[in-house]
Amino acid sequence: MFKNSIPLMLQQIIRPRLTYGRILELGPGRIRPALKLLGHSRDLDLLGIGYTSQERDMAMAEARQLGLLTRVEYHTGELRDISLPDHSVDAVLSFGGLRAWKQPIDVFDEIARVLKFGGEFFLGDARCDLGWPGALLAGYGNPDLRESYRFREQCPSVPELRELLAHTQLEHARVEIRGPDVWIVRSGF
Repeated sequence: MFKNSIPLMLQQIIRPRLTYGRILELGPGRIRPALKLLGHSRDLDLLGIGYTSQERDMAMAEARQLGLLTRVEYHTGELRDISLPDHSVDAVLSFGGLRAWKQPIDVFDEIARVLKFGGEFFLGDARCDLGWPGALLAGYGNPDLRESYRFREQCPSVPELRELLAHTQLEHARVEIRGPDVWIVRSGF
């Protein structure tokens, strides 16, 4: 039914667009798509924010295993108050964390603040309307994806995401359904 949508999104849309610069990856989440991008471009660096200590340690271990440790930083902290200068990152990427954001409007406004002019963002999570057969197939073969799809009922729906975005500086972002996922995408501010 569904192919593994994270690699599909990375291959078809994100990877061709993000080839250089600094990516801000927002946690929490067991899926770290930005690490996969770093493996394809030597001109990318990664800063991960919003991780718990355990998630940070897991992300660092994965970066070490992939030989990318010198190009990544992971920090704990609140996403609604990102300690970066205005317009300081080229792209923002996250998968599996939207449902955990306590104050999503504040997070969306922080994304707008730290993103460079012309920067892009890709934020995704499991579809809340995805039934258990679809969730099972979507996460087949990837335990981290299975974990994300297991909590799909906690994810915001497409109308809820559009309503949230309407109250932020990212109001013109697109909300797209891609297989078992919902993605918020904006390129070229």
